[in-house]
Amino acid sequence: MMKWEVVTNYIHKFKNLKLIHNSDASEVWDKPYCIGGGVGINGRIEIDNCILNCKIQTAIDYHTDWNANNETNGQNTFDDSSKVIVNNCFSSSSTITCTPFSSSQLIKNQMYISNCLLSEQPFVNILNQNIGDNFEMKKWNIVTQT
Repeated sequence: MMKWEVVTNYIHKFKNLKLIHNSDASEVWDKPYCIGGGVGINGRIEIDNCILNCKIQTAIDYHTDWNANNETNGQNTFDDSSKVIVNNCFSSSSTITCTPFSSSQLIKNQMYISNCLLSEQPFVNILNQNIGDNFEMKKWNIVTQT
């Protein structure tokens, strides 16, 4: 494989689903999102035309790879970035977030959100100021309701 080739390691697709998560946050569940997890390395996640409702603020949350700091030996590059694409989704009680956990400056994951009706605007969830700016969110045509 040549360096400029980008290979997608995996694709997860969620399409035309109604997902309801009625659990409260607890020590076991921590954050009961409808959809979420780590993006891994060079993945693609597509969420399209879904109805999402849960008891917490966030219905969809993805975070950067915990191991993305392994860049000193040249293993991770910008080409290893993952993409999350959310389109035409509805949540009357929640929003969408992405959370950077890694301090990597080489990896730049992207989240694209369009044409959604949510309880509030999607946002990048910064938990620690020492974390790298490695999850970029672009959004358009977002309508919020209270």
